[in-house]
Amino acid sequence: CVLWVPIDVSKQRLQVQSTLKGAAVYKGSCDAIARIVREEGVRGLYKGYAATLVAFGPFSACYFLFYERLKHYTCTPEQLAGEVPLSSVQTFLNGAGAGAASSVLTNGLDVARLRIQVQKADHYRPTMGAAAAKGAAVTHAGEAFHYTGFAQALFSIVRHEGYAALLKGAMARVIFTVPNQAVSIMLFESFKSFYQQLGF
Repeated sequence: CVLWVPIDVSKQRLQVQSTLKGAAVYKGSCDAIARIVREEGVRGLYKGYAATLVAFGPFSACYFLFYERLKHYTCTPEQLAGEVPLSSVQTFLNGAGAGAASSVLTNGLDVARLRIQVQKADHYRPTMGAAAAKGAAVTHAGEAFHYTGFAQALFSIVRHEGYAALLKGAMARVIFTVPNQAVSIMLFESFKSFYQQLGF
């Protein structure tokens, strides 16, 4: 996460700059990173670092839970005992299924994480008196939202947009995640079987 989050923050900022109200316009990845550091400090590159840990922890736990359950449904007793290696098709499909289920189940956490990452680290101002001060409704200096933390982001999304908002972009996340997870676990199982045959 230490190396990956800055890259992810710059990527997310570039992806939303044409659609998010008041978002900064960057010329490219290097320009995004340089401007974030200059305008927000190094901390700006780690926007949503804690949120990333919170979001990916449950995803990983769900992924391996679903993957192991799918193995029990698709593998023979000999394969489960390690006597016969799993086929590449089995591991690919099991990984794809586990990735799809985990992506949908934890999508709400990812929505909150992404929103925290794309908001700028500048001052926000409440616009509806006491209600806004409590986080009910705030406008960011030119932005559509501003969250003070991961939990507050989740509660705010549900309160103002409904539970359905937690599934925004779920299909896109599935399309992105499934090939990645399927290929990764397929290669992992293949190398694992290869080294076991060598006696490691």
